[in-house]
Amino acid sequence: MGRAIGEGSQNRLGLGVLASPLKRALRPIALRLGVRRSERGYTWGPLELATRRKPPDPRWTPLTGDVDLVRADTGLLLVPTRDTVISEDIRSTGVWAGDDVQLFRRLLRPGDHVVDVGANLGHHTVLFSELVGPDGGVLSIEPQTLMFRLLNANLVLNGCANVTAERCAVGERTGVVKLWPIDYTVKSNYGLLGVSQHEGQLLLGHDGESVPIRRLDDLLAELDWPAVDFIKVDAQTYDLYVLLGAEETLRSRRPAVFVEVTPHHMRRTGYDYLEIYRFLERMDYVVFEPLRSLTDPAPVRIWSGDEGDDWDLLAVPAECAAEISARSETPAGRPAP
Repeated sequence: MGRAIGEGSQNRLGLGVLASPLKRALRPIALRLGVRRSERGYTWGPLELATRRKPPDPRWTPLTGDVDLVRADTGLLLVPTRDTVISEDIRSTGVWAGDDVQLFRRLLRPGDHVVDVGANLGHHTVLFSELVGPDGGVLSIEPQTLMFRLLNANLVLNGCANVTAERCAVGERTGVVKLWPIDYTVKSNYGLLGVSQHEGQLLLGHDGESVPIRRLDDLLAELDWPAVDFIKVDAQTYDLYVLLGAEETLRSRRPAVFVEVTPHHMRRTGYDYLEIYRFLERMDYVVFEPLRSLTDPAPVRIWSGDEGDDWDLLAVPAECAAEISARSETPAGRPAP
């Protein structure tokens, strides 16, 4: 489903052209690390470390001073060494956001088409690729150049030929925005990086990375995307604008939507988190809080005022609420037929 380099946007990367060269480049590293692929998946032999930084767990090994190779639950993943949250969790536990992973395994089916907004290094994208299978597809969107490169490398490492990757931000407008500045040479939470906006105003007068911004409705139309069954949004407080730019998709294609709510940080960005609830209600969606219940719709949660409060919402078209509740009873694991 990916396109070759040179076709369409320079920020689009298909897998066909990269798969063989990247696999050839990584094969000596994999052999030196003792990685073998069998019918049961990846197996690891004795590790010959690339640096003096010895891992505490044979699950991962440093490749350079900047990148580690992790045998995660979803497959082999390259992760940035100095990322202190997502990458650190993957290194230490083999998974990022395990509760979310359990939910995705229950909801997604072979043949589904998924949009991953805010894909980061591709942990969830690789999972989605496996769950929807060769008859499905995944559109994976990530604005950070570093993460976009790791995303594509991880797609190749895991044979995710049903994924199309796009480097851009997503919102209710088109044009160019900036991400907040970040120094990748020091330890930091790379996953917090989002569109540079404060109190409703885009901030452009700094040295943060410039990225194109697209409306999801327009991007899906440009790609002639065949269907949309599920949208995961993790846009670091820009989530409302992502939804506003996908209004036509929600009206016509009726996908389920998974979105994070962070009231304090959304207020600093320039809107009230309750606007997400109001928008979904206008779209005739029923809202659940997955960690509480997938059988009883969730009332609008009143924010406590705590800066650290955040929670996830699963929004489904009202006409599909009963089906989603039934899927929630499926044991997590391989998607049910």
